[in-house]
Amino acid sequence: MIHFIMPVLAIIKRHLLVFNRELVSTFFVFTVDPLLFLLAFGFGMSKLFSDEASGDYLNFLVPGIIASTYLFTSVMESTYSAFMRLDTQRTYHAILATPITLKQLLCAEILWCAVKAALTAFPVVVVCSLISDLPFHLLMLAYIITFLGAIPVAAVGFIFTA
Repeated sequence: MIHFIMPVLAIIKRHLLVFNRELVSTFFVFTVDPLLFLLAFGFGMSKLFSDEASGDYLNFLVPGIIASTYLFTSVMESTYSAFMRLDTQRTYHAILATPITLKQLLCAEILWCAVKAALTAFPVVVVCSLISDLPFHLLMLAYIITFLGAIPVAAVGFIFTA
């Protein structure tokens, strides 16, 4: 089992190093896009749904914004970025020239999609916790549940990429 996990962790570490190198240029995009959704739908349309019996519209919207951040990131990483690593950069060819198997590579890539989605959704969770009435532990529960949901979404994305 350890012989399977160590190469998977090495690939994820490689992706983390690349992500850290590109963090400054991509952090703005990952953070601003969900916040624009939150501003447009949360504050812009909340006046239309101001019924006291139905509850706060912003509290209804916040978990969906977190989940959509996860899903968008997971799908983009498992389709477009994976295709770039496969076709243009030929990163997968270089990785498979080492003793790493295809099963280990695919497992690492799917887990990386979920980890990257978690890294990009965390600033959204922090901002949403500041502007909504939802307790932070409920937002973290939504964060964990959508992390688990990002794994099968990434797997389906790799099916379409292949």
